[in-house]
Amino acid sequence: MFSRTKRLYKKHKLEIIITSILGSMLLALLIKAAVETIRPGIEGVRWHRFFSGTELGRTYTEGTHFIWPWDHMYLYNLRLQEFSNTFDVLAKNGVSVDVEVTFHYRPFPSNLPMLHKYIGPDYVRILILPKIGSHVRELFAQYEPEELFSVRRPQIEKKLLANIRDEIMDVNPQSPTNEKMQYVKFENIFITSMTLPAKVVEAIEHKEATKQRAMAYKHRITIEKQEKIRKKLEAEGIRDFQNTINEGISEKYLVWKGIEATTKLAESKNAKIIVIGGGKDGLPIILGGEYTASQPVDDDEDEDAAFDPKPKVVRQPAPANQGAEHPP
Repeated sequence: MFSRTKRLYKKHKLEIIITSILGSMLLALLIKAAVETIRPGIEGVRWHRFFSGTELGRTYTEGTHFIWPWDHMYLYNLRLQEFSNTFDVLAKNGVSVDVEVTFHYRPFPSNLPMLHKYIGPDYVRILILPKIGSHVRELFAQYEPEELFSVRRPQIEKKLLANIRDEIMDVNPQSPTNEKMQYVKFENIFITSMTLPAKVVEAIEHKEATKQRAMAYKHRITIEKQEKIRKKLEAEGIRDFQNTINEGISEKYLVWKGIEATTKLAESKNAKIIVIGGGKDGLPIILGGEYTASQPVDDDEDEDAAFDPKPKVVRQPAPANQGAEHPP
């Protein structure tokens, strides 16, 4: 038996080797097709070749899965994804605007089999972009071009996101009541750029510059009005102060303050001569300095070397009508 097998092997050696190699390659291909490895953030939808087609009741999460080699696993990314597209829209006045919109989205895992069966892996181009483009054109047609570059922009983004979240839905073909289901969840949507014709941009910039100049002039007028009010209040304050001084300060009070000032000057270290009774209204006359009895004296002023460090008092006869007020 062994010798017979050996003779057959020698006779068909080449055929056996070729068959073994082909069988090994086929087995490797079958094993590769039967083993499906799903990475993190990815889920799969299985398609059966000989049975029910798309498996609607289950999705395959990350890990290693064994399937029949003749079946196929379609993979979908469930992580947050970003997509940008440029739409040609018309503003309220008919000006053409190129708007680039960027949105973040992710598919709903529970509705992934239905998305695959009725829309397919190219759902962004088939389902999302047409509806986003429709809402972008509808919203931009409500605004003037200059409004699109101002505070209106965040409002447009907010409205656009709300509309898209409500509209990216489709009828469930398996629902007897035509119930709608949401295939994609939107996280954010942004207007990343807007391009207007050069002449329109120049007109908007000129209008804005004129507006800023008008605001600057208005601000200057407001400042001048406030300055006018300030000067008026200042003048009224000075007038009231002068009236108070004229009405409340008597001549005797001023004489008394002059006497006090004379006393302080006599006590200072500056060299001086004080003539008692020789000034107006009987006030002293101070010699040897630039100050009178009604002016303050700087104690730090250099002493005049021509005078003694101590003040000299020269007595003069007091006038007849002031003898009582200024004793000798």
